[in-house]
Amino acid sequence: GGSPDTDPAAWLLGPGLDLLFGRWLATLDPVDRDLLVRCSVLDTLTPDACDWILERSDSAVRLAGLSEAQVVAPPVGALGFQYRAHGLLQEYLRRQLSARGRQANAQAHGAAGLWLAAQGDVDSAVTQLLDAGQIDKAREVFDVSGAGDTVIATLGTLAAAGASLDVAVRIANEAAGVVVGKLGAS
Repeated sequence: GGSPDTDPAAWLLGPGLDLLFGRWLATLDPVDRDLLVRCSVLDTLTPDACDWILERSDSAVRLAGLSEAQVVAPPVGALGFQYRAHGLLQEYLRRQLSARGRQANAQAHGAAGLWLAAQGDVDSAVTQLLDAGQIDKAREVFDVSGAGDTVIATLGTLAAAGASLDVAVRIANEAAGVVVGKLGAS
């Protein structure tokens, strides 16, 4: 970690973070502290994303209170419901999440990945799912083969099998509907 006199940057990113945030974080309401730590995997905190990760429905009120107390930055964005923590605080909170163990870390990243995938943010979702150790789910989210490929493949297969055009089109349309409904398909 260095010392503040010989290597201030290393000290700040090591024991300095504990000095800056440790006691202060302990003074927060435990529910707010849990929200900040578990949702620290997100770059931007939104009520819906935090509710998803935490499996509860009070994040809008909690984030507004944390913003009012100047724990997180005031809302940004067109809708006004996106909050951010200072970079050093976010780093400290992520370390606190890691200290909770592999399972807590994987759960937070996995939930964030599924949330981001549902919002269409494939790149961030894949990163979160990989951080959670969910390689198969990340692969599923990244799989962008979609309805068009499915229609062509199904039509070709059914035509080769001797199905009528009407039957082949109906089945190909149903197959495309299944693919579009899968996470990650486009």
